[in-house]
Parts: sequence; structure tokens; C-alpha cells
Amino acid sequence: WSGLVVTGGVVLGCGAALLWTGQGRLVLEYAAVGNEYEGNIDQTGTLMGYFWAVFQCSSLVGGAISFVYYGSRPSGSVALYITFL
Repeated sequence: WSGLVVTGGVVLGCGAALLWTGQGRLVLEYAAVGNEYEGNIDQTGTLMGYFWAVFQCSSLVGGAISFVYYGSRPSGSVALYITFL
């Protein structure tokens, strides 16, 4: 089973790298399109900042939900699985 786990980790890691690269490229493309309509004002840093803030807040909220849920019970349930699905 260890070979399956390692193979799955490699596949998911490569897929995640492609998705993160695509996300970054999309944000940069939005900034380039925004520059055309805003009179060539560079918005790349602003849009990257917004994206990073939302991305980090999603981790914070997910961690807070886990903390509140597991604070009252030490084991998981189907409801928790569906919540994070």
C-alpha cells in the first residue's frame, strides 16, 4: 500500500502545482485586462493581495470550524465530513 500512497502523493502534488500556477496566471491576466480599462494603472499587486487574503482567510475559517467542532467532541462524524466536502 505504501507505493500507492506515494504514487497518489506525486500525482496530487503535480496536479496542485498546475492548479496554483493557473491561479497565479489568471490573477495576472485579470490585472492586465484591468490595466487596459483603468488607464494603465498597474493593479497586479492589489489583485494578488486580495487573492492571497481570501485564500488565507479560507484556511482560517476552516481551522476555526474544526476547532469549534472538535472542542465539544473528540471524534469525527458524517456531518463533519459533509461540512468539509
